[in-house]
Amino acid sequence: MPPGQSDTDNTDFTNITNGAPPPGPNDGRPVVDVSATSTEAAAVDPVFKAATSTDGTGSKIGGTIFTGSSSATTTLINTLNVTRVRNVDAPGITNSTVYEAETGNEAELTTDGNAQALTGENKAEGGEGTATIGTGKAISTASVLNVVNTNLFNSDGLILFLDPATGDTFDLRDFDLSYFFEEGAGESPTQFGCTILTCLNSSALKVLNSNTATVTNKVLVRASTGANSATSTETGDVLIETGDAYAAANVLNLVNTNFINSSYLMVSLSTFGDLQNDIVLPNASFFDALLASGSSLPELNSSSFIVNNDNDENFFGTTTASAITGGNLATTTATSASTTPTTPDGSGTILTGNAYSASNNFTAANQTRVGGSSVFFVFRVWGNWTGTVKGLPQGLMTRETDYGFEIVSRGSARSRGTETVGEYNSSAFLASSTNMANVQTDVEVLAETGNNVAVTENGFGTIASGDAYAAANVVNMVNTNIVNRNWVFGVFNVFGDWDGDISFGGFSPDLRVEASASPTSA
Repeated sequence: MPPGQSDTDNTDFTNITNGAPPPGPNDGRPVVDVSATSTEAAAVDPVFKAATSTDGTGSKIGGTIFTGSSSATTTLINTLNVTRVRNVDAPGITNSTVYEAETGNEAELTTDGNAQALTGENKAEGGEGTATIGTGKAISTASVLNVVNTNLFNSDGLILFLDPATGDTFDLRDFDLSYFFEEGAGESPTQFGCTILTCLNSSALKVLNSNTATVTNKVLVRASTGANSATSTETGDVLIETGDAYAAANVLNLVNTNFINSSYLMVSLSTFGDLQNDIVLPNASFFDALLASGSSLPELNSSSFIVNNDNDENFFGTTTASAITGGNLATTTATSASTTPTTPDGSGTILTGNAYSASNNFTAANQTRVGGSSVFFVFRVWGNWTGTVKGLPQGLMTRETDYGFEIVSRGSARSRGTETVGEYNSSAFLASSTNMANVQTDVEVLAETGNNVAVTENGFGTIASGDAYAAANVVNMVNTNIVNRNWVFGVFNVFGDWDGDISFGGFSPDLRVEASASPTSA
């Protein structure tokens, strides 16, 4: 894992210890336990999820064989251990009190995804006639999405897994994101004008999270139109033409995530095959308001604001993508009647298609974000992109990376207002998380149109293999701690060519900024 993908980044935040430390066991103030009383989708025992999708039109025997197309798709979505704490400050009184929220999660998850689409592995015997094999295209895709150990304290947001193949939208404006401003980080949702993090007078708040997760993913995706064989005798010919093969796998692991007094949006969108649509993000005014409303830290009068995290992670596994159009053999067996062998009278011709393969891993591990606002969008296109970025807000910038294209906020935005979130008078705030994650992901993607065999005696053997596309994508977000922050993160995967734009607010003639993929900013 690259060093830049694993860090503990407090966004230039340093613990403030102007006042008393967090309360200990002998603290005399009354204690209010605001821990979550239930866990959504609790995982007590190890959970095993498997999904298999197989479709085949091949494996035929005859003199003339034409197969149809084949497609196989499998999707695994797992959500384990989600705790929510809301409205802890409904009375509006947080004076001389100790508020405690403690969560302990343990999860063990194993997923096994298998998708195979096959039109090949045919056998044709033509005799003295022509042996012909023509295979259709094969498309095989698999998606595995894991959300394990998520703790939400006084926080609101959306986690979206979008699959346009099932009718999901390309337009994020279809979702209600008003929660960023109505009860966003540092906002006051109660009639008393205070939240649990704003008016802690001689009080203390402790949010303690302990998460342990073991996640194991095994994903096999195979699309094959090749591995065909055809033979003929005497002057019979052989013709093998294989269709294109597309294979793609997408894995997202969101493990050990803690949100405290924050607003969040996380999006994962994957589309398989060529894309003509625009991907539409909220308009520029949304991002202007978002980056302007990021919570600043309160005025701390003889108080303490402490964020401590102990993170550890282990990543194992391999991610491979193979595209094969070669490995073909065209041979003739007959010789002249002479006692001395000569060159065979037949001939063979091989035309191979193009092979495209790519595998990517993106990991954000052990990250802590305190205060402000941030936007981070990752775009990956496994083909050619002919579009542009339209309507780019002033607070965002574009940049190319080794693994694709990104749109990010310019640094960590802070509140532009003169007012602070509130005042802490002789109070203490402690957010502490202990996170341990073991993540193993083994992904194998194979697209095959080659490995065909044509055998003739005096005839002509011709093999024309189709194009092969193989792509594997793994995203890990592990041990993420978000405190008092507006946080937006999105990953968009296009497994094919893309003839569309990234559009903020949809196309409009008065969009302020347009950027291509090459600039580092706009």
